[in-house]
Amino acid sequence: MEIICSNTQIFRFKMIRIIIFSIFLIFYSTSFSQNKCNNAFKKLNKIEKLIYEDEEKAFNKINKLKIECKEIDIKLYIGNIYFKYKKYSDYVELLRSNWNVNLPDEIIIKYFTSCINTNNYKFAIDVINLYPKNYKFSKQAQNLINNIFFAISEIKENNIIEINKLLISTNKDEYFPSFNSNSDQLIFTRRDDNDENFYLTKNINKSWSKPIILNFPSNTIYNEGAYSISNDSKEIFFASCNRSDGFGNCDIYYAEIINDSLWSDPINLGPSINTKDWESQPSISMDKKLLFFSSNRDGGYGKRDIWCSVRLDKYNWSEPFNLGSNVNTINDEITPFIFYDSKKIFFASNGHVGMGGYDLFFSEIEDGLFKQSKNLGYPINSNKDESCLIISPDSEVGFFSSNRGERDDLDIYEFILPNEMKSDKFISFGGHVIDSISLKPVNNCKILLYNKKLLLKTYTDNDGYFKLKIPANQEISLNILSKNHLFFSKKFNVEEFSILDSKFILKRIKKGEKLVLSNVLFETNEFTLNSQFIEEIKQLAYYLNENKNISIEIAGHTDNVGSESYNLILSEKRAKSVYEKLIEFGVKKNQLSYIGYGFSNPIFPYEDVENRYLNRRTEIIYK
Repeated sequence: MEIICSNTQIFRFKMIRIIIFSIFLIFYSTSFSQNKCNNAFKKLNKIEKLIYEDEEKAFNKINKLKIECKEIDIKLYIGNIYFKYKKYSDYVELLRSNWNVNLPDEIIIKYFTSCINTNNYKFAIDVINLYPKNYKFSKQAQNLINNIFFAISEIKENNIIEINKLLISTNKDEYFPSFNSNSDQLIFTRRDDNDENFYLTKNINKSWSKPIILNFPSNTIYNEGAYSISNDSKEIFFASCNRSDGFGNCDIYYAEIINDSLWSDPINLGPSINTKDWESQPSISMDKKLLFFSSNRDGGYGKRDIWCSVRLDKYNWSEPFNLGSNVNTINDEITPFIFYDSKKIFFASNGHVGMGGYDLFFSEIEDGLFKQSKNLGYPINSNKDESCLIISPDSEVGFFSSNRGERDDLDIYEFILPNEMKSDKFISFGGHVIDSISLKPVNNCKILLYNKKLLLKTYTDNDGYFKLKIPANQEISLNILSKNHLFFSKKFNVEEFSILDSKFILKRIKKGEKLVLSNVLFETNEFTLNSQFIEEIKQLAYYLNENKNISIEIAGHTDNVGSESYNLILSEKRAKSVYEKLIEFGVKKNQLSYIGYGFSNPIFPYEDVENRYLNRRTEIIYK
C-alpha cells in the first residue's frame, strides 16, 4: 500500500525531529558541562595542594577551569582560593560579574575586603547599589562599607603629603621606629627568621646610615621589640617575649643607664603591669610618670586595648587603667605613642572607621580624659596596615610602619607633618654642671626644669652633663641640687633652638653666701605665695632636708613704692610666708630664720617697672 503524506504531515515530522535533536543537544551540553564541573571540583582539590610548589602554574590551571565551568558553586570555590592566597583583584573580578544579592554574608565580607585591598572602591559601590536602601547588612559587612565610604571621601580630599620609604628597608620586616637620645637617630625592630632585634640608624647629611645591631641588654636570645627611651635618656622600656622571668607571652621590661657604655640588666616591670596575657609596645611620657602600652588582658573593650599605668616610685607602678571607649574598640588598638606635651596620644586601630586594615589615629587629652579618636587620613593611611607612628620633638617629621609596598612586608616610612597635625614644638636643653673652684664636673646633681604645667627631673652623668626635651618659646625655671654646693635657681626664656652646651657653675657652701630665689618674686603689696612659687620652695625644702647641717636666713625685699615702715613690715611678711611653707614641707625650725629689709638693699636701680619687680625678691643667706 502506498502511503501519501500531506505537506502538513511532513512539516510536523520535521518539527518533531528538530525538537528531539534540540533536547538531545541540551541534554548532551548539560551532561558535558556537568562532567566538566564535576572534574573541576576534583582538579581544584589537587591543584590547591600544589600551590606552594608552583604558584604561577597552579593559578594558570585554576583560571582555565574558571572559564570551562560556569556553575556558581565552582566560581565561589575558586573565589575562596583567590581570597585565601590574597589574589584580591582576581576575587573582585570573578565575583562582581557573577553577583547575586542572595549570596551569603561570608561572600559579601570577602568581596568588600578584597575591594578595599585593591582600592576598587567603585566596584564595591556598584554591588552596594544592588541592594535596597533599607537593606540590613551584618555588622562586619556594614563596618567594611563604612570604611569604603570613608576611603572614597579621604581620597577626594587630595591631601598633599609626601610619603617616603626609608632606604634602610629590606625584604625583612622593619617596624617600631623610636628616637634614641637624639632625634637624628632612629632605633627600630627588624624581624629576621622569627627573631626580633633592635637596630640603630643615624641621619647623616639627610640620609639614613646603614643600620647596626645594638648590643646587650637591648638584644638577647629572646625576641625584643617596641623600644621607648625616656626624655632624659636615662631609662629604656621595651617588650620581650618568652623570658624565664616573664608573667605571660610578652612582658614589658625596664633598664637604666649606669654610664655611657653600660646599662643595667633588664627588669620585669612586675605583676601590676604584666599579666598571664600579652603586654607590649610601651610608650613613656616625657615626665616619666605615665607608661602607655597595649594589652589583651581581661577587662578591656576588645581584643587588644591601650592601657596606662602611673608611676608610684622608681620601680613601682599602679594598676593600669583602660583609656576608654573613645580610644579602644571591640577590635585591636596597638602601638601607642604619647607626644612630648602629653596632650595627644597616637595609636593604630582596626576597630575605628578607616581606610582599611590598621589605620593611624590620635586622641587629644583634656583634663585627664581622652577625647574621641580621629583618623589621620589619606595618604598617611592607606588600604593596607599602618602602625608604630612617632613624631619628632620639633613636630616637623613623622615616621611609621606599613606594608603598603610591593613585597607586602613591613617597612618604615617618613613624612613631613602638615600644619594641622603639628603640636607644640620641643627642643633639647642641656649642659654641664661645674664646680666653681676646681672647674671639674659635678656628677649626680638633681636637675629640675619646670613651668606652670610641667615638671621634668633628671640627674647629671659622670661628666656632669644632662639633657632634657623642653617646650620651646616658653619661660622655664631651673633648679640644681648638689649636697656640697649652694642651691641653684635660675629662670630663663627658651627659644626655638636646642641648647646643649650651657655651663652651670655651682658655688660651694660658705657662710654668708646668698642667692636669689628666681621664681619667688612678689607683686606690688603682695606677700601670699602663689602657685608658681611653690615648686621652687618645695625643691629648696628637699635640699635642706637632705642637708640637715645647713641653716639659712630668708630675707624679704620690696620696691620703693610706699613708706619705709610699711615696706619693712611687708618684706618681713614675705620672708615669713616662705619660712612657713618650708616648715610645712618638713624643714626643721632650727635650720631657718627670716628677716625683712624693706627697700634698703636694692640689687637694681629703682628706675622702671621691671627693676622694681626684680627688687621685690626673696633671698636666702647661708648662716
